[in-house]
Amino acid sequence: MATERHNQYSKRSLTFTGITRAVNGFTLTEVLITIAIVGLLGSLALPNYLKQLQKTRQSEAVAVISQLKNAIVGYVDENGIHPNSWKELNETTAIMTPTGPASQEDLNWLTVASSGCGESNNNCYKIKITRDSNYYVLEAKTTQENSANYNAFACVDLKTGASDLRKGTTSKAASKEDLNCKAGTE
Repeated sequence: MATERHNQYSKRSLTFTGITRAVNGFTLTEVLITIAIVGLLGSLALPNYLKQLQKTRQSEAVAVISQLKNAIVGYVDENGIHPNSWKELNETTAIMTPTGPASQEDLNWLTVASSGCGESNNNCYKIKITRDSNYYVLEAKTTQENSANYNAFACVDLKTGASDLRKGTTSKAASKEDLNCKAGTE
């Protein structure tokens, strides 16, 4: 008896031409409300997910910059001269681009390999090295225009051994002036 009553209330009945049969589905209204709720939750979560992806790529670029600082120091120690190209630095430490090892004949912008980075998308970082005597500045910037604040700067002073690294945030990009590598600065 209880089972019959349960079945009576848990199933809807549908009548066509006098024939009644039970239907075990959702109404259009229920489906639309569910889709609206899922869409709302997705629209709230997606921006945070994309921001976290950009932070992850920035962390990969920072790791590459740290590796490059060590590569510069190692190159100068090993060869007694300063590197003039990505190709020369690649002799000491593997520097990978989306197309393979770095072979660029200068230290201007180089797209470095990272997760999600390929030849045909904008999920990459570019790195540039500038030198003033024994003082190097490394700059990393994203190729995505809407994420320009997620940049990074690093410096290394070969004379004093000082080094520093700064990362941009959602609200403020890092700048070269924030670095603290030169002797006599705090």
